[in-house]
Amino acid sequence: MTVQYRGQVEALYRRFFCDSGIDPETGTTPLQTDWKFAAYPYIGSKYGADPDVKRLLVVGRDIGSDETPGRLQHFEERRRAIECTPLPSLNPHIAGTYFTVLKYACPGQEWDQIKDRDQTCQAILRDGYSLRSNPLSYIALTNFYKWVTVGRRNKGGAQDCTFVDPQLERGLFLEEVRLLAPHVVVFQGADFDKARFRQVRDAIPSEAEWHVLVHPSLRGSRRPKDITHPRLSGTDPNDDSLPPSPAVADDLRTGGTEGYGGLFRDDALLLGLIALDGQNQAVRLHDVVAHVLEHGYAGPRGGKDSAIYFACRWLAKHGKPVRGFVITSPRRGYYRLEKATKARIAAWSTDVA
Repeated sequence: MTVQYRGQVEALYRRFFCDSGIDPETGTTPLQTDWKFAAYPYIGSKYGADPDVKRLLVVGRDIGSDETPGRLQHFEERRRAIECTPLPSLNPHIAGTYFTVLKYACPGQEWDQIKDRDQTCQAILRDGYSLRSNPLSYIALTNFYKWVTVGRRNKGGAQDCTFVDPQLERGLFLEEVRLLAPHVVVFQGADFDKARFRQVRDAIPSEAEWHVLVHPSLRGSRRPKDITHPRLSGTDPNDDSLPPSPAVADDLRTGGTEGYGGLFRDDALLLGLIALDGQNQAVRLHDVVAHVLEHGYAGPRGGKDSAIYFACRWLAKHGKPVRGFVITSPRRGYYRLEKATKARIAAWSTDVA
């Protein structure tokens, strides 16, 4: 099973390298002499192999340092560096990730036994804590920003938190998530709860839960209970991605919303969402617009694979007219198609120009 995931992701990266002019061995391009593409993602040797362990995808901000000078870090080397390092020797990041796996992916009582220990994750592992099977073997780990400054050693700072080609690289990340098909996505770092990452969080498939945590290496927050406590989650009551209350839903159904049709499943709409953000121009917007025109209201997020939810959410957020229509959000979790006014169209056209 792990081989299948690795093969699909490797093929994805190879296509990306070809499209971006990146040397697949060195990670460099003629246009980026100071940067290189850092690494393939980490995929544990048992990722997806145990039906009792949730597939957990850990997303870091950036790799932080040039770990393999002169070359791109390949799958097997990255796997050995994380999975095969003795537990007492793990750095704060990976030590914290070890206990993140216990909370969010592994069954059993291990998490309950260590969650209140008043030690750092590193100290617990140095004291000899271990399980028969390494939890890190069951996860995948990637970084949202894929580039690193050539020769960089200091992991602090945000100097590499940027894109070379935003459209291609956001598309790479979203497709990477789709291929790894995680049950849970954990974003490591407080930055991920900021507005600029909202579109990324919203693009996580509806069947997967997601959480934003502090980074495990953050000083003063390295105990298991600190580094695994969510700052923001897909089920956060302050996040308007939640379905409306039953009272609101009843009001919508009886308030002249004959077009309300509940949840709709259509994979083309999720592809359409990617097209709307300029990441896959081959997908026609017609598929998105026709579906919304046919059904009017889109229901709440409550069901799995409700791709129309994401398309409507994106359109409502940006207020962009498509084919003369704009989607508004009159109630939390519900969306309505309206004729775009001339002022809306003119304002949007000005912004695009």
